[in-house]
Amino acid sequence: MSVSVNFFDPEVQACPYEHYQALHDGAPVYQDPMTGIYHVSRFQDVRHILANHELFSGNASRGTKTLTPRQQKVNERFQEKWMGPFSNVDCARRTQPQTNARNVQRGV
Repeated sequence: MSVSVNFFDPEVQACPYEHYQALHDGAPVYQDPMTGIYHVSRFQDVRHILANHELFSGNASRGTKTLTPRQQKVNERFQEKWMGPFSNVDCARRTQPQTNARNVQRGV
């Protein structure tokens, strides 16, 4: 099953649920052709990724794929519009569990 979703389409943004379901059913790991970003739609896969920080880095510069000029432009627009003040924060830092004393005591 071939699945294609344009996340920048206003129709998709207005009601994305059927598109999420299509990704979940037909492309649980989907690379957006416009941005090069991977979308993972199954819970167990997301859980595995979040539990393996070293294997699945949020740092795009570690990847081997070079973005096309179009993908770079889309990425820049996304960063400007959606990330705002968070654009300079490494994605892995936002998703990795904190290692403070409270979380250590709770076993996190």
